[in-house]
Amino acid sequence: MAKTESHSPSKLLTTEEAMALTKKPEVINVLKNKHGWWVIFTTQFQDEVTLRYLQGERPSEIFRSHNLGPEVLGYKRIERCVYRWVNHPSKSRVKRWQTEHRLYETLNKNQTNTGKKENNDE
Repeated sequence: MAKTESHSPSKLLTTEEAMALTKKPEVINVLKNKHGWWVIFTTQFQDEVTLRYLQGERPSEIFRSHNLGPEVLGYKRIERCVYRWVNHPSKSRVKRWQTEHRLYETLNKNQTNTGKKENNDE
């Protein structure tokens, strides 16, 4: 009978796995602390993950598309990263969201005003 590989929700990285992560373009640094390894991702990667998550993609699939799936990082680390990035965004992400929101509001307002003019012309 074949043994199925199970993945723990909270994966403890080995030293070799942590060092391999430092070679990934999405990773800035990997630091060792008393609880294990702390993976620091690039802002660009955080922004992409956040955007894709808010568009409805599953976190594990987003990370897998970068070869950083739960098999590599563990489900819990991915879940916590996404939660933190969505609920406590970086200043650059907040600034971009504000700009996009203002643009959306302006476009929406212009479409509403155009619609009113067309209705008055009838």
